[in-house]
Amino acid sequence: MLNALAGMKFVRKRGERFRNTPFSRRYLVSSSPRNILGILLHFGNLAKAWAGLDDILVSGKPHRGRRERSAAVFARAMYDIGRGVAEKFAAQIDLSGCKSLIDIGGSNGVFSYFFCRRYRGLKAVVFDLPGIIAETKKYLRRYAMGRRIRAVAGNYTTDELPGRHDAALVSHVLHAEGEDGCRQLVASVYGCLNPGGLIIVRDFLLDKTRTSPGGAAVFAVNMLINTTAGRSYTRGEVTRWLKETGFKNVRLLGPSDENGALVLTARKP
Repeated sequence: MLNALAGMKFVRKRGERFRNTPFSRRYLVSSSPRNILGILLHFGNLAKAWAGLDDILVSGKPHRGRRERSAAVFARAMYDIGRGVAEKFAAQIDLSGCKSLIDIGGSNGVFSYFFCRRYRGLKAVVFDLPGIIAETKKYLRRYAMGRRIRAVAGNYTTDELPGRHDAALVSHVLHAEGEDGCRQLVASVYGCLNPGGLIIVRDFLLDKTRTSPGGAAVFAVNMLINTTAGRSYTRGEVTRWLKETGFKNVRLLGPSDENGALVLTARKP
């Protein structure tokens, strides 16, 4: 195995000794602040799930039961992925005048951190499942934002969203739910926003053909494998849910990162 890694330039071999390359020391050593081990572990779990795609297609059943996943691995993977885009994203969205943000399904809270760092008068609530929130609290201690960011445990499919807020972030959440679940979540967000409140939806959104962007179309298969009813949705579908719920001034923003996630914003009257 070490010889193979040397052949792939992940380690260097001298005689019978092996050493990390600068690349490996930076990205593959746990003590490195820039390591991507969380992403690799998460993708490894996804690869195991994708191995069952043939059975899912043959049986016609969209899901064979949710697989166990490590909350720590998932939170770390989302941090590794999100930290590279969260700061730019916070600059893309104008939260001037907002005093409170709810980050739904916010996992490690990295987006809340960069929003609060940019807007000094802003406080945030990261709302996620109890198993995830235990990890969230570890990241909040690292951010050292004091009481400006709180972690609240709950399930947005069964629980009322906590508090009243001026803005709500729904980042990469809708694709995990079926259409009814998405409508319910949008309605819940509407209910927790103050008048004039802003909803921010960030996700892999398809055009009306459902074939483009290609990455979003493939991601829909990932949701088929790993969720009960989730998939990628079109911009038109999400826009319709927002308008039917009562949101106004729906706007489409450009890609929020190099992975092609799009952003829709709307206001509660």
